[in-house]
Amino acid sequence: MAKIKNEFFESGAVLELKKLTDKELKAKVSYKLVKVIKKINDLGKIYIDTKQKLLEQYGTLSEDKKQYSFETENSIKFQKELKDLLAIENEFEFKKVELSGDTILSARAIMLLEDFIIIKE
Repeated sequence: MAKIKNEFFESGAVLELKKLTDKELKAKVSYKLVKVIKKINDLGKIYIDTKQKLLEQYGTLSEDKKQYSFETENSIKFQKELKDLLAIENEFEFKKVELSGDTILSARAIMLLEDFIIIKE
């Protein structure tokens, strides 16, 4: 059983997981990796949808529709609710994906993905 907080979706870890799908991996490893990514994507969609609702509730979308601005009172409310949202822990069942020791990953990728991968020598 794994637990990830919603802050995971803001960390860049999802992108690093998806980058792994571009690597030459054995079919069994690729299959496990895709299963993990699908579970994480489902959780991420819920987080993103909820965050979007908060932005719409407390913010005002700019004319070019690229960013939200907040009045002071709404900014405080938004920050509090976003902090609470980021702290929510999600549990899901999965097995760590085993990668061979010759898989090339950046130190950042390893740091972000340490809960999801095992690197075998």
